[in-house]
Amino acid sequence: MPKISAARKDARRDEILAAAVRCFARQGFQKTTIHDICAEASLSVGAIYSYFASKDAIVAALADTGRRATARLVDNDTTAPPIERLRTLLGAFERAQDPTVYQLDVRAWGEAIGDERLRDMTLAGQAALVGRLAGLTESLATAAGLEPRALADLVAAVVVGCEVRKAISPDDDVGPLLDVFLALLEPHRRAQP
Repeated sequence: MPKISAARKDARRDEILAAAVRCFARQGFQKTTIHDICAEASLSVGAIYSYFASKDAIVAALADTGRRATARLVDNDTTAPPIERLRTLLGAFERAQDPTVYQLDVRAWGEAIGDERLRDMTLAGQAALVGRLAGLTESLATAAGLEPRALADLVAAVVVGCEVRKAISPDDDVGPLLDVFLALLEPHRRAQP
């Protein structure tokens, strides 16, 4: 049997994860089976196991992918002022995109209520987000006389709120909401009558 290149193996792994996202977004984590993911990815059941040991391993890989993607957004252009970096991060919700990832997140949060492993992954992801946001928003919090961790939690809550809204109604315009939120964090804009 010919060996598959590392690049092709990585591409196939990404295809499996994309198929899993579509399945989980459509059916939820509990109802989705390995067979569903295989069918969506056009793979045999045996083939998928050469990439992932179980459905839980796929879920863990998706959680890790999500954390890395969020980290890239939060850590964008560290030379820009924090308010601009935050504007870029939140601006992702204003761009038209496939709502599948948002739907996946919303399903994950709902199913995390009754699934301890999923709850642990969800809480770890949220803690990582808040930790990164705390670093990003610390100077904004200090300038506004706010507790930095509380501001980071608030920004994370805004992110979650936008995800829920986009999962349910992908065409909703959250731009005005985000503009008001960001204006509240800008000292010179708060000082205006």
